[in-house]
Amino acid sequence: GSATSTGSFGAGRFVGNVSIGNANPDVYEVSGNNLVVGSGTGHEGITIVAGTSSNSSLHFADGTSGADSYRGAVAYVHNGNYMRFDTNALERMRIDEDGQVGIGLTNQDDYYAKDLVLLAANQGGITIKGGTSESQYLMFADGNSGGARYAGYIQYDHNLDQMFFATAASTRVDIDSTGINVRSGGNISGSSTS
Repeated sequence: GSATSTGSFGAGRFVGNVSIGNANPDVYEVSGNNLVVGSGTGHEGITIVAGTSSNSSLHFADGTSGADSYRGAVAYVHNGNYMRFDTNALERMRIDEDGQVGIGLTNQDDYYAKDLVLLAANQGGITIKGGTSESQYLMFADGNSGGARYAGYIQYDHNLDQMFFATAASTRVDIDSTGINVRSGGNISGSSTS
């Protein structure tokens, strides 16, 4: 049929860019305008429908055989109700049905603190990058206003090269180049052996 026909069609091949609900796909960035969906007004979207025991997938290929045909992928696995993200033809991250995230592993639910679980190689880990005169934090909150937003935290101040530890929204202990400093209201207890 013509470009304005409706009904059922078999497999189709298109030469040039394709748009759905958009009059000019060529105005969009060249690396992503082969298929343009939406008019830019209101809600727009694409739905991939699969069976209850199948996957809905978007694949990224750089070849036509073997793993080259699915080097990258985003897939929703309906049988397990989780989303997987693949690079180099292997699953690298999974978000399960409870919103728990596993990076480098698929069994995050087996761990005690399981909202985010990272499999790290020897000397691997997580880095928080900041500027030479900036501070970065790892914060623990029990509310979204006032001191409840940072009831506990670990802060590193790059300008001072100093690490701070806080409870009840106040710094209790810090570590600088001279050693451990206990603030007012803080204390360190324990035992040592020699």
